[in-house]
Amino acid sequence: AAQLHALRARKPEKQHFRFAIVNGFGSNLGDCTIGITAFRQVASILAQHVPSLSCDILFGPGTSAATADILGYEPCIERVLYQAPTVAEFAQYDGYFDFTGLINMPKYDQLPTVDWYLWWCGLDPQTIPAEHKRNRGHIRWDAWNAVQALLRDKPGKKLLFNPKASVPLRTMPEDVA
Repeated sequence: AAQLHALRARKPEKQHFRFAIVNGFGSNLGDCTIGITAFRQVASILAQHVPSLSCDILFGPGTSAATADILGYEPCIERVLYQAPTVAEFAQYDGYFDFTGLINMPKYDQLPTVDWYLWWCGLDPQTIPAEHKRNRGHIRWDAWNAVQALLRDKPGKKLLFNPKASVPLRTMPEDVA
């Protein structure tokens, strides 16, 4: 809150604030899903302190296009960029969230990932209700229809995951996955 008050004080006439999210929330699909879950709470705090806002995701080349699908449908995300802006363009942002090398950041290995994203963005994870930390995301309509067709006749709740997404999941026996 103090940083946002200082930002508003420096730019009292400004009505729309732009923020850059450097290196997205990491380059993995799971990191992006968890990161955007946490950032929804961050965006709600930003919205309490600035009249209007938008965020750009700044990825590097080679980042999976699927990450854009996860992030690009959030109301606060205006653009997902795969090439770095020029220095002059970068300087036009009002604030930055930098996730470069996140696995080597302080507390990354000590907090649940969603709590780490909240903490890194300046929020106290303990103040965020658990129901606001549940992952949810966008799935393209064609993919949704394909999954629906496969699962339509299966009873009960479904938990979808990518068995190749992380080391623990990759080591899971295929029949269990």
